[in-house]
Amino acid sequence: MPSPSPDSAPVPLEHREQGLRFWSLPDEAAALREVLRGAPLIVGFGEYHQKKGSARAASALQRFAGPLLRELAPRASDLIVETWVTEGRCGENEREVARQVEVTTQRPAATENEVVRLLKQAKGLGVQPHVLTVSCKDYQRLLGAGEVDYEKLLGLITRQLELETQRVWLARQRAADSAAAAKKAAPRLCAILLYNDTLHNDRFPPVKELRPFSYATALDKLSGARYVEVDLYVPEYIAGDADLAKQSWFPIFRRHVSTKRLLLIERGERSFILIFRKSPASAPRSRA
Repeated sequence: MPSPSPDSAPVPLEHREQGLRFWSLPDEAAALREVLRGAPLIVGFGEYHQKKGSARAASALQRFAGPLLRELAPRASDLIVETWVTEGRCGENEREVARQVEVTTQRPAATENEVVRLLKQAKGLGVQPHVLTVSCKDYQRLLGAGEVDYEKLLGLITRQLELETQRVWLARQRAADSAAAAKKAAPRLCAILLYNDTLHNDRFPPVKELRPFSYATALDKLSGARYVEVDLYVPEYIAGDADLAKQSWFPIFRRHVSTKRLLLIERGERSFILIFRKSPASAPRSRA
């Protein structure tokens, strides 16, 4: 007799396999209850980027801007997104960096619109959105001999995400101090959210060479060890990823991915992986 599928026989609410704790959960609210259990003050969300030609399924960016952000909004003050606006002020250097990055990342044209929708959605929910700032000197340094230096680009993005978070953190602290000095009720303690790829938010980089490209240690210190990392994965995008297949959590994904439930895997202390529901259209059909 074949074993039941994850859809017909959901995994118990909390389970252990591969030495890891994980949950099979009915919705985003349930997942966030586990992620936010320790009342973090900074939450770094990392997405597995959608690329051109990838499976047809809603991106992590789309899904984050929906139920996840609506659930997070009452607990969050600010959202810092890994993107910047090209304004044309920096001439050919700016244009060339933008062109090369677009070719290399292979992200669908719709992604830019999704980022704009995310920023608007956040503002509409009362969460102040922020983007990064790239100067003309930054563009010049990135190009070097005419080709984008992607190691420098990763370093720049990491620093900008860290600096913007520090700026927002200090602004919120000043607002709280001003309220206290005026003997007013202090502003509610809310989380700062970041949205970027799965490299920059990593609490436990797999190799030491990647450590300089993660802001996690700095922001963990800033928040007094109240930083949480959450990686977001769309099942259809990661199913054939050979590098991810080597990770200890991947067999859990293989066995328990579902069209009806989300998977939340605790990879380490204050480090989670959230795997969205599989699209019904991509689920294998049962034979008669």
